[in-house]
Amino acid sequence: TKKPHILVAAPSNAAVDNVLQLVVEKGFLDGNGKRYNPSVVRVGRRSAEYSRNCSLEDKVEAVLSASKGELENKIKELSTQMGEHYHQVIDSISKIRCLISAVKNPLPKGWEARVICQNK
Repeated sequence: TKKPHILVAAPSNAAVDNVLQLVVEKGFLDGNGKRYNPSVVRVGRRSAEYSRNCSLEDKVEAVLSASKGELENKIKELSTQMGEHYHQVIDSISKIRCLISAVKNPLPKGWEARVICQNK
């Protein structure tokens, strides 16, 4: 299940840290009702100890201190994910083209088109 990106902004650092603490401790529920802990980046002044692992500075430091092997593994992982996303995009384009070819004229108000495309 695709997980959303969420931006939290608040009038004070303490308020942001309160939200961060809840997210880190409780996590979120995905579309299937399963709990997960999202990847979190805290930008701005850290005012709580638990926000250390989430700060942008600490995440950059972790990347800079990683070994060459760790970085190569991360690049391979991201490359695999990118390939998966590429295939999803190509599949979506194919479905859109199928729908366009099936529905040549505007539909009457209240109607919708549903097309089952056969992969070629």
